[in-house]
Amino acid sequence: MAALCDVLRQEQQPIPTLFEILTAVAFDYFVNEQVDIAIIEVGLGGRYDATNLIPSPLLSMLMSISIDHTEFMGNSIEEIAGEKAGIMKKNCPALLYCQDEIVYNIISENAANIGALLYYPQNTVLEVYEQTLNGSAFSVKNSLISYDNIRLSLLGAYQIQNAIAVLNACEILKIHGLSLNKNDIIAGLSTVTWAGRFEIIRNSPITILDGAHNVGGISALAQSLDTYFEGKEITLLIGILGDKEYEKMLRIILPFAKRVIFTEPENERRLDAAQLERLAYTYDIFAQKEKDMIAAYEKAQQVTPADGILICCGSLYLIGALRDYLSKNNQ
Repeated sequence: MAALCDVLRQEQQPIPTLFEILTAVAFDYFVNEQVDIAIIEVGLGGRYDATNLIPSPLLSMLMSISIDHTEFMGNSIEEIAGEKAGIMKKNCPALLYCQDEIVYNIISENAANIGALLYYPQNTVLEVYEQTLNGSAFSVKNSLISYDNIRLSLLGAYQIQNAIAVLNACEILKIHGLSLNKNDIIAGLSTVTWAGRFEIIRNSPITILDGAHNVGGISALAQSLDTYFEGKEITLLIGILGDKEYEKMLRIILPFAKRVIFTEPENERRLDAAQLERLAYTYDIFAQKEKDMIAAYEKAQQVTPADGILICCGSLYLIGALRDYLSKNNQ
């Protein structure tokens, strides 16, 4: 790969970005390993993303769409939805996650224009029997699927909707010729794990790593705090990148906490912890700053009572670094 970049440089051609290089390496790996199915998540947007090279995907999934990366995708939900719609392909199935009407209209118009086969299941009936830190249990039925008493190991109030999207996706893949066993699908949902997404990494105090890094993610996290920890004493450890809507994020999440420690992710786009601390003064909350992530984490552990809750969130860079630190130190 380095040699190819050198050739481009000598020819005075644009040099691939790190993400583009990693994407190329990943595709090469998939070919060499002869993978049966590759699940590929776009890096940013969709239309011009490095991953958007597959001419005929088995399925394109358009999940929750919210305001993010406005400097690249536009300042409105309409513009962002249009960029996301770029992953759909002619004569290929696409699944749209439950959305506001304005997003549905944009996606469906784009699908019609290019001849994509858009699925947007209607009349979903959902019954939730359990939603605790041990997992969830639910039944769901709509125009595509019917499942009774599904067990879901993933935590987070939003994960049931994500699981429904997975069930819909599996049914669409079956319709288009992929052999999938219903019992295998059910077993997969009961055992699936997701590192860094409402992940409990310590029990005393209960410590959770959550990669919520934009308004949509923080809103989903806040919903989960309301579901699982009503009446509990919550400490927040937050580090955010400066190109996010951080003031909105704080307005959503700070009301759930008794105290907050602001830190800085290891990224050049990081937001100054002191700036976040100043914003917190308008809330009735005890706020501190500690630039070093690990020192901030240790401080957060110290100030959180054994029966309290510590939530680490705000940036995937923060969560990734904390997971790496904890795994190396057997915590």
